[in-house]
Amino acid sequence: MGALIYEPEVGLSGKQAASIAVDALSADAMAVLEGRACALLDQLSRLGGSPGGARPKILVGLDAKNNLLAGEADLPAQFEHWLVKFRAPADPADAGRVEAAYAEMARAAGVDISPTKVIETPHGPGYFATRRFDRDGNARYHLLSFAGMLDTEWHVPTIDYADALSLVRLVTARDDDVERMVRRMFFNVVAHNRDDHAKQHAFIMDSRGLWRLAPAYDLTFARGPGGEHYLTVAGYGKEIPKKHLLNVAAEQIGGSRSAAALARVVDAVGDFGGFAKRFDVSKHTLREIESAFAPMLKELRT
Repeated sequence: MGALIYEPEVGLSGKQAASIAVDALSADAMAVLEGRACALLDQLSRLGGSPGGARPKILVGLDAKNNLLAGEADLPAQFEHWLVKFRAPADPADAGRVEAAYAEMARAAGVDISPTKVIETPHGPGYFATRRFDRDGNARYHLLSFAGMLDTEWHVPTIDYADALSLVRLVTARDDDVERMVRRMFFNVVAHNRDDHAKQHAFIMDSRGLWRLAPAYDLTFARGPGGEHYLTVAGYGKEIPKKHLLNVAAEQIGGSRSAAALARVVDAVGDFGGFAKRFDVSKHTLREIESAFAPMLKELRT
């Protein structure tokens, strides 16, 4: 991800513009994760690049008609760079639809996020796709996660949101970027996105060579390690008191703006059922997610 590339590019010549069969790749990705043989392992390796994360992903070109091309090198003019996710073995079948619903819910909550959609196929469950914000056409932009900038292990919960907000102010020196991070903090806490660590947030270098807060990504329902957030809030990893949530934000953007931002997030998350219906999330999955964040919504509404 980002602008760094490596040479030589081994085994890629002549294969970048080929069309791909998403359902077949999804099935083979599942086979790899389950330790079974995979006929398309080489192609998955080429398409996977280095996105990382818990769910298998492929890097593709996507046009307005949802035609897909393999690879992440330069694409024809009518195609844009996108990332498509497959579910992991432990995920429900509608995991892609859940993430699509979360993306729309995040936008309603005031969180900035790259364009997203569900890729429908004849036999698949619906695959979550998002346009890559580290590409503009075929131009590449540098990307650096919080974990990379701090040189810290992302899977060790040692960073608090107070630290993350201070880091955004230090790096960008912009009030609007800090407020964007506040909204993201509120959303992840209220919407029960606890797989929320230092690699899930990043800075991107703009065309002037200045670092800005990158758009949010990997926003979905997640229970977190031991049921806690990776990024704590005033030291709390779960059952985070409303006053501490607001205090951490108010130190950076003031009390009135913090309260307004939190109210907008609460309203959006409270309407998750509407977003889930729009993307055909199953009733079983909907009940599981709503029951998980119901206690937090109840506290924040009092």
